[in-house]
Amino acid sequence: MRLEGRRAIVTGAAQGVGLAITRALLAEGARVSMLDRQADVLRAAAAALGKAAHAIPCDVAVDREIEDAVDAASKTMGGIDAVVNCAGIAMFTPFDQVSNEQWSNILRVNLDGPFKLCKAALPHLRAAGTSTIVNIGSTVGIRPTPNRTPYCVSKAALIMLSKSLALDLAKDGIRVNVVAPGRLEMSDMEDKFQGAEALAARMREMRQNSAIQRLGLAAEVAQAVVFLTSHESSFTTGSTLVVDGGAAYA
Repeated sequence: MRLEGRRAIVTGAAQGVGLAITRALLAEGARVSMLDRQADVLRAAAAALGKAAHAIPCDVAVDREIEDAVDAASKTMGGIDAVVNCAGIAMFTPFDQVSNEQWSNILRVNLDGPFKLCKAALPHLRAAGTSTIVNIGSTVGIRPTPNRTPYCVSKAALIMLSKSLALDLAKDGIRVNVVAPGRLEMSDMEDKFQGAEALAARMREMRQNSAIQRLGLAAEVAQAVVFLTSHESSFTTGSTLVVDGGAAYA
């Protein structure tokens, strides 16, 4: 129980990687306030996870909802000493077809959301003494891929935000790190944009380009988050942990 007594907020927790992270934190003894804008899906997921999981509907693109959610999480858990920013949206569109509204929306969720949630949670993280923030980035924030400019930029900026916060918050005993997943065995989001045939071809290519010759699992990303949230990583801050099966080196 590496996280016994820890009180964590996880955004984007209703499904996918966020839900996997929530499960992993709970399995190690943490209490988790699950934030997501999909209220019904979120409540059902929390109910299935047991009494240590708490559903707090929240759209990270709305300032007031972030503030209310952080207050509710602190009251429910008796404080906050871990934050995991996982909520995010993607886009698969050539640059010349990206609208100003789409650009702003992706940055609002993927970059502004984590910034504002960290800021709202900061008094609670400071009060806890030894706290952690883990932001879920992406390998495209390090090595961009075609037709994803807004998403790539948002994840690159999130990595720099995390490094900057690591410097600014070290004096408060708060560590800040990034987990940057590569391509995972989760196709729902990409299928919506690319279509099943194009996605299948892309996934075959990604498997071949990985040193481990397969795609990753949400649970493997979650274990990286557990490490960076636990005291086992007590000397690690400002780092980006890439979880991509060695795709960068294949």
